[in-house]
Amino acid sequence: MTTTTTENSREQKDRQERLEKLRQQLFIDEKTEKQAKLSLELENPELWQDWEKGQQISQDLADLKKDLEDFAFLEILLEEGDTKKFDQFANQIEEKLFLSGPHDKGATFLSIHAGQGGTEAMDW
Repeated sequence: MTTTTTENSREQKDRQERLEKLRQQLFIDEKTEKQAKLSLELENPELWQDWEKGQQISQDLADLKKDLEDFAFLEILLEEGDTKKFDQFANQIEEKLFLSGPHDKGATFLSIHAGQGGTEAMDW
């Protein structure tokens, strides 16, 4: 086996491990089950008696579908051997995971106050 083949094999294995790690971090199996449950719930005509609840479930389902579609696309990229796009898209998903805390969807206010004067105030 040549060095290039060994490196490619190792890189492929690393990407496969990265994909499995993302599967766990994104809770793909749980989201698949939840998607099926929410889809059934949306079919219930009584759900729409409470419009806000119906809207919330519909939004939750859309979010789940987006995550599942993104992961499926990542799997396709790996299967097709498009390593450059796989790495780019995996980086985007990992960044999204990093910024997915409970407060990350909210707006942010930033206040900057200079010091009492002197050199601290001149920096601003």
